[in-house]
Amino acid sequence: RSAAFLGAVLTACAQGSVITVSDMSSGWFTADDSNNYFASGTENYLAGYCTSTDCGEGGEHRNFFTFAIPDLDGPVTSLLLTINTGGTSFTQSPTATYQVTSLPDTFGFNDLGTGTVYGSLAYTVDSTDADQSILLNSAAVAAISPDSTFGVGGLISDLTSNPTGDQYLFGDDGVGTGNVELTITTAASSDNPEPAA
Repeated sequence: RSAAFLGAVLTACAQGSVITVSDMSSGWFTADDSNNYFASGTENYLAGYCTSTDCGEGGEHRNFFTFAIPDLDGPVTSLLLTINTGGTSFTQSPTATYQVTSLPDTFGFNDLGTGTVYGSLAYTVDSTDADQSILLNSAAVAAISPDSTFGVGGLISDLTSNPTGDQYLFGDDGVGTGNVELTITTAASSDNPEPAA
């Protein structure tokens, strides 16, 4: 009976924790860096190419998200970034590949989606207005620290060089909270218990 109880405790410890945090800020930049739109987790986060007729600010848009990482009970084993796709346009191609990368402390258009690659996902029209998740890689896992800020920048990596039509994700989104979440899985510190006396 004691052996069975100990096995159950170790199994529970080995599961670690799963923590989900919403973004604390989000937004987009266009190439001239003078037109950006961001605030505390409530604004639009358009990425891709959009004409001024359709989006107000024409040109390529790149986006970002930041998260307040809480105290963690052990090392991070996986990260999942879930974003509501919102409105989309696929006039250039039937797919759009969204790439997320590291984000410096101070950033502008050229810094978004161009750092260390953390992950990517190919979207289609079927992805419109749905929650889509990107499994972030080991570089992103290594960049997470407890009680700190973690950020990602994003862009559509397969835009045509001379766009003639809209090709974007995340349009008309960002109103309210919970549209962007980071799920952190940890291995609890007690995964390596002290030897029994």
